[in-house]
Amino acid sequence: MISFETIKKIFIGFGTLICIINIISISFLSDLDTGSKIKNIAFVLILFLIIWFILYKVIAFIYKKYEIRKKY
Repeated sequence: MISFETIKKIFIGFGTLICIINIISISFLSDLDTGSKIKNIAFVLILFLIIWFILYKVIAFIYKKYEIRKKY
């Protein structure tokens, strides 16, 4: 069984990768002015972090519940 620390590292790695891709795509592929780009990047990052945090907590809860069930 994969450990919880490995799951945490995978989540952090994928989260970082997706954030970097979002920043690059908004920065270089859009024709917006600088202020709008900064607002879009901030909005995308905040929204992504909220969704990622909720998903992480759900997976952590399921994993911990599985670990408790496996012990008994």
